[in-house]
Amino acid sequence: MFVYVGGVSGVGKSKIVTETEKLSRKHGIKMELINGTTILYELTGVTTMGELQILSESARLDLHMKMNQRLYEIDRQDPETIRVADGYFMYFDVPKVSKCDIRELQPWNKNQILGIAILIAEPRIILERRFQDIEKRPDRKCDLEALIQEQNMEIEDVSLQAAKINMSPCFIRNETTENPTAAEMLCRFIKNLATEM
Repeated sequence: MFVYVGGVSGVGKSKIVTETEKLSRKHGIKMELINGTTILYELTGVTTMGELQILSESARLDLHMKMNQRLYEIDRQDPETIRVADGYFMYFDVPKVSKCDIRELQPWNKNQILGIAILIAEPRIILERRFQDIEKRPDRKCDLEALIQEQNMEIEDVSLQAAKINMSPCFIRNETTENPTAAEMLCRFIKNLATEM
């Protein structure tokens, strides 16, 4: 079963899911991280995120559908493992797209989605993180007003998307002063979901 972790670019998804995986081992939760990008690279034959981003909108949507099919096939072979995938429900930083892309959840997704968690943070903190990574990720907007809009749109869209499959997303703050930390809160969320399996 899958737990999807979303949030705008720069909110800290990759770092938090990696920390959560370590915590899950301590709590005896059978969990693995899923990297959809690796599957996208295999499907297209490209080797960088930049190459993926310049594909047409229809090609990207088709690829994401094929990636999800492959992930679901893997999951069906081992339904006892919780697979945590971090990614986007809305894509704001893709060149050549005048508006954002939305990752639509379909009713059949409910069969394999255990939960949805969204990382959020004070926009100024996310902006600082984006500036720190600007050399590695020049595609991300470093504009506070745009970032505020992105995060608000993501929160609204995820709530609507989750409702389609009768779920409520879990919103987790990832700033610097949370106690418990964002990773601990995500681990707790996953542990609670695991007991319901």
